[in-house]
Amino acid sequence: MSLASWQELRVSGVSKRFDGGVWIIKDIDLRIEKGSFVCILGPSGCGKSTLLDMLAGFERPTQGQIGYDDRMIEGPGPDRVVIFQDVSNALFPWLSVEENVAFGIRGQPLQERQRLAKEAIEQVGLSAHLRKFPSELSGGMKQRAQIARGLVMNPDVLLMDEPFGALDAFTRQKLQVELKRLWSATGKTIVFITHDVSEAITLATHVIVMSAGPGSGILDAFEPGLGLEATGPSDPAWVAAHHRLQTRIEQAGGYARAA
Repeated sequence: MSLASWQELRVSGVSKRFDGGVWIIKDIDLRIEKGSFVCILGPSGCGKSTLLDMLAGFERPTQGQIGYDDRMIEGPGPDRVVIFQDVSNALFPWLSVEENVAFGIRGQPLQERQRLAKEAIEQVGLSAHLRKFPSELSGGMKQRAQIARGLVMNPDVLLMDEPFGALDAFTRQKLQVELKRLWSATGKTIVFITHDVSEAITLATHVIVMSAGPGSGILDAFEPGLGLEATGPSDPAWVAAHHRLQTRIEQAGGYARAA
């Protein structure tokens, strides 16, 4: 099956534990439509990152299946790119921004590699910094470089594990706006892990709320039309969505940032 034809990323009856230990997540069923922006929200230790690792193919489910429609994910692949919070381990310090971004397509001819890298760098607003090394970049610029390195691979899905969690509030808000713009421009499917209720409302077309672990499951799901398209904190729909999400997190036995 061609990946170009897939309609849904499906998680079917997925449970995970390591070496016969306690269940980290249990009986997860989830459908992610192509082109959607899904935030997975939940208390610490609920298995959000474990679920993302399985979507990436880094881990295999102990039970259940993950795949595009009926095509199963058996391991990592260029169709899925992961963007991590710890960008210091994601970029090669001895390579420039352009070289870091081009690294994943190093099998292509040099001129094509440079062209694609520069296009991706332009998309994230780093064109003036493509010759700089990671040590010369701010935290937000490093994260932009990591996103560009993912975009240059032209993946079907971007998997983002709290990518803005280590940034200051101003930089975080700025990158949220830029990521939403990139998503609108590229039509990529994005699965985004966060602890932050406001971030989820700002970014997502769908929000999945997970229960507390061990044995976490899906506690609630927000669909479009329930406030996620609200314009900001002054919008009553935004306030209502924030209250509902915050309440569900508290019911899950966990804590999420209020802003």
